[in-house]
Amino acid sequence: MRRSCCLAVLVAAVSFAQAQLPQNFESEVDKICKEWNRPNAPGGVVGVAMDGKLVFAKGYGMANLETNTPNTRDTVMDVGSVSKQFTAMSILLLEEEGKLKTSDSVSKYVPELPDYGRPITIDNLLHMTSGLRDYISLMAVNGWNVVDARTFQDAIDIMCRQTGPNSVPGEKWNYCNTGYMLMAVIVQRVSGESLAQFAKEKIFTPLEMKDTQFVTDPQTMIPNRATSYQPTQHGYQVLFSSLAIYGDGGVHTTLADLTRWHENFYANKLGKGDQKLIDKMVTPGLLSNGSSTGYGCGLMIDTFEGLRRIRHGGNWLGYNAMTVRFPDKHVSLFALGNDGTNLSTPYCDSIARLLFGIKAATQNHKQVAVNTEILKGYVGTYRLPDGRIASISLAGDQLSAQVTGQPKFDIFPESETSFFLKVVDAQFEFVKDSDGKIGSAKIHQGGKTIDLVRTEPFKPNAAQLKALVGTYKSFEMDMEVTIRLEAGKLTCKTPDDLIELSMPSEDKLTAQGLQFDLVRDAEGTIRGLSLDLGRATGMKFIKQEGA
Repeated sequence: MRRSCCLAVLVAAVSFAQAQLPQNFESEVDKICKEWNRPNAPGGVVGVAMDGKLVFAKGYGMANLETNTPNTRDTVMDVGSVSKQFTAMSILLLEEEGKLKTSDSVSKYVPELPDYGRPITIDNLLHMTSGLRDYISLMAVNGWNVVDARTFQDAIDIMCRQTGPNSVPGEKWNYCNTGYMLMAVIVQRVSGESLAQFAKEKIFTPLEMKDTQFVTDPQTMIPNRATSYQPTQHGYQVLFSSLAIYGDGGVHTTLADLTRWHENFYANKLGKGDQKLIDKMVTPGLLSNGSSTGYGCGLMIDTFEGLRRIRHGGNWLGYNAMTVRFPDKHVSLFALGNDGTNLSTPYCDSIARLLFGIKAATQNHKQVAVNTEILKGYVGTYRLPDGRIASISLAGDQLSAQVTGQPKFDIFPESETSFFLKVVDAQFEFVKDSDGKIGSAKIHQGGKTIDLVRTEPFKPNAAQLKALVGTYKSFEMDMEVTIRLEAGKLTCKTPDDLIELSMPSEDKLTAQGLQFDLVRDAEGTIRGLSLDLGRATGMKFIKQEGA
């Protein structure tokens, strides 16, 4: 296992292709990574690979605050969902060996899963078109905490209780961890080895990725691993998980090993050495209507500032990661953090612009001061085309936005009506009606615009609130919730928490990123709830008689 290198080795790595790197590249990257580049705080590591060589590698901040160990080029990081591409490659290697076909029905290998009336194929799992609900979202609402031990069987059990999918298999693309968890199960059942063993034998060892592994036991000791941290009001706290499920995540690796993995896309050494294996990895899946998903096998395929790009990110506990490959330039970028933020994605974008001499559109975003009274006028709820709700809130003079099923993000004004996010390249625009009132909004991100309609504040009457009171049970979630009305406020009691509910419309309840749709009978009487978690939708809760 490689340890921290001396400064001379780092300088040698940087100097390898000095002519290829822009002038003052390191100092400019230091500026980009300023939030990671702080003493006595966690941070991350950044790498640039050109023509198969790691030409820039640098650590920022601390890998471990307790031992005062800094992040270095050799720090081992948990890369979260970046792991998915290794699971996908394992499946394709099994197909090359003739042991399965990606056109096979998943039920052939995991027969205990429910039959939803249309076969779900391994290809659907690879390209995230299965329509399956996200098992992590389901477990989280079911009372699972990351410190609680959970196994593959726990994940399969909760999936077996689902009476329906999010959508018909093949009809929609929906990011979902369940498919990659199931492929880990398939690898084991087909090969007789765990995914961790199979990937080590078939991928990591042939590519000499000596510091890379799927971690199967959360208590495994890993030399040189960065600790996962989460910021608090008083500093940082360690985030630890006892989850023993992997395939959708679980890979721990280094900048050097990621460079070796990326280089294999140009000249495949795995399996039979056929480049067709790589072609399949980077070919986007298709929906049933023939349109592209933009998602290959554990890889997102898109463009960045006109350049073809293949990438994937990961977020797990306090770890955050982004790995990017520009195949036409033979350049890869890596940003792996342990500070509980999502800075790896914007850092990679900024470093790419620096590397290729592209002026960032986000550099034009300059924060300005906006009167608090104007900000108050934006507070409220806005409905997205898919029915989700964007809630705009104000704390002091800081405006924030939260879409159903997503975290809350601060938004910063560049004019009285235009706002931008600092953690990702996205903008929020408020639109005035002809009478000068804010009646709608727009989200601009990735070259696309989403139109939102402002919903008038709904004020339920006493009868509408009282009709909600009762206990609701869900077979799919194996849990019950109790809605109470006290002093005119609705609360929802779950097995582990008591949360306050709001009623943004006659048929919706929201709380902490959750959304319930009310289910009524022909007479309009409330008979149940339908839960929407973003990555898992439509879970049924039946109101109990007499409740």
